[in-house]
Amino acid sequence: VMLSRFYFFVGVLNHASSCRRVSVSFPSNILILRTLYILSQLGYIRSYGFKNGYVSLNLKYFNDDPVIKMIKCVSTPGRRVYWSASKLKYMVNKTNSLFILSTNKGLLTSDKAIFYGIG
Repeated sequence: VMLSRFYFFVGVLNHASSCRRVSVSFPSNILILRTLYILSQLGYIRSYGFKNGYVSLNLKYFNDDPVIKMIKCVSTPGRRVYWSASKLKYMVNKTNSLFILSTNKGLLTSDKAIFYGIG
């Protein structure tokens, strides 16, 4: 249930930004809340709130373009992806993207994971 809600969250976020929605609401769990906290701290979303198991999310736009253009899961339930810190650094430089990783230190941005030397 935890990962299925997360994949639903990713789909809702992609759809909402492509349709230029200002806000969306969806069922939540701790993984989604931690991800939203990171996105909020980095300035990718305007705000979010949690009530009765649901999250209300206000998307952020810059010059009428969504700040989050696309979000996707690299790992899937049928295919787990494990990267070393050097592979992660290569992928960040190659794609100019932000990665949020689930590590033994909790959820980390790619910058922090590279700093700690974990992938």
